[in-house]
Amino acid sequence: MAWTKHGSRIVYENDWMTVREDRVINPGGGQNLYGHVEFKNIAVARDLTEGLANPEETEDITVRTVAMDEAIQMALDGDITDALTVAALLRFRLASDSGVR
Repeated sequence: MAWTKHGSRIVYENDWMTVREDRVINPGGGQNLYGHVEFKNIAVARDLTEGLANPEETEDITVRTVAMDEAIQMALDGDITDALTVAALLRFRLASDSGVR
């Protein structure tokens, strides 16, 4: 028996992410809620030039320049923990490894 979806609703959404909840029947016949988190607009850019920052009042940002390989290793080691940053770095790594640009 496969998973069967019986309904879906968005429980939260903003400019950066959507959280959706699905009502499902699992392969064993049990009812479950299955959550999905979708991040929007994750991108990695190259050849940027430094400009003036305009952070929101709740942001505490420290800019640190490291090589891409070092940044990826920092994400893998847990030194970088911001979920969007980790996702972007690992997405870049996968694209680089597969030759996709």
